[in-house]
Amino acid sequence: MERLGSGSQGHTYRAIDRETSEEVAIKVLSLGTATEWKAFELFEREAEVLGGLRHPGIPRYRDHFASEDSGDYFLVMDLVTGHSLATELGSTGRFDEVRLRRIMIGVLEILEYLHGRVPQVIHRDIKPANIVVGEGDRVHLVDFGGVRVVTRLEGGSTMIGTFGYMAPEQLHGDAGPGVDLYALGATIVALATGRPADELPREGLSIDLDQLVLPERLRPVLRGLLEPDPRDRVRSVAQARALLDGRDARADGQRPPTSTPTGSNSTQAPTAALAVPGLVQELAQTPRPMSIFVWLFALAGAGALVVIEYALLPIVYLFLRAVADNKQNKGQKIDDDKAGITSVRDLRRSTQRQRELVAHVIRGTSPLRDDPPALPPGPDDR
Repeated sequence: MERLGSGSQGHTYRAIDRETSEEVAIKVLSLGTATEWKAFELFEREAEVLGGLRHPGIPRYRDHFASEDSGDYFLVMDLVTGHSLATELGSTGRFDEVRLRRIMIGVLEILEYLHGRVPQVIHRDIKPANIVVGEGDRVHLVDFGGVRVVTRLEGGSTMIGTFGYMAPEQLHGDAGPGVDLYALGATIVALATGRPADELPREGLSIDLDQLVLPERLRPVLRGLLEPDPRDRVRSVAQARALLDGRDARADGQRPPTSTPTGSNSTQAPTAALAVPGLVQELAQTPRPMSIFVWLFALAGAGALVVIEYALLPIVYLFLRAVADNKQNKGQKIDDDKAGITSVRDLRRSTQRQRELVAHVIRGTSPLRDDPPALPPGPDDR
């Protein structure tokens, strides 16, 4: 019927379901070439994740399908009535302490649901434009185009988020619950000041809260949410609620220590750690001069894996998808084709995992290295 919004992963429209006459929202992704593999992968991931979510603050998934004629892909969801907070962002004074607190609590309730799932679901792009409020400031979180399921390390190859609202670690691809909490803090500060987060004053990597007029009772929780170092930042909804209620999040022993042993990998979320098998560790620590041969072999292997992941698999995936869509349009059974698509997805995950391990070997055996890198222990060393 009309466009509701636009983002990096497509446009969203209001539409009418002809079978039920209900209003729905449809997200449309136009995919032209195989080079847009990542956009399509994120779109498929959004549909898959939304299909498993049931929360009053999250649009309910209805269906997703493709158009053989146009090549467009469609994701159908319940229509969330209300307006995004981005429409009020420039209206300084519209957000007093009571309203800011109500919005923060509403988003925290949604994050509690997402982060409490197994595996955890990380939104990765919380900002005023993706928070829709209805009657009585009922909060809804929309646009899961950047969603991540925390089951493995993505290798830092994809940066998802919006500048100003992104936690520093998102710049190199890390994403745990802390990035959603940081983005919530930046969103609340932006609403309180009427200024987009990327225009707020900064001191180093930190938003300089001392230069901003903010409700004093919200400052402690905002400082905790906006710590640039993830080791010092509030790491859970429970800790954020404790600070919001004026309680010390460390009272229950929830707050992690701010210092870590040298060489540890504790700056990352536990679920984001890469478990390195003992054999890979041994290869990465090959002494000179033999390390040069291991390094050259690893470089060749990394190149082959990149070709497989970004050239061959996207072509195979799109071919299988086209075959499945064609059979579906003809009313034929497509279970085998779906199984083939799933196999390609699994193969790509496996390829990414192997590429991450090869990267460890490359860093460890590089001729320019000073010492072998300190790697996290693999299963064989425990």
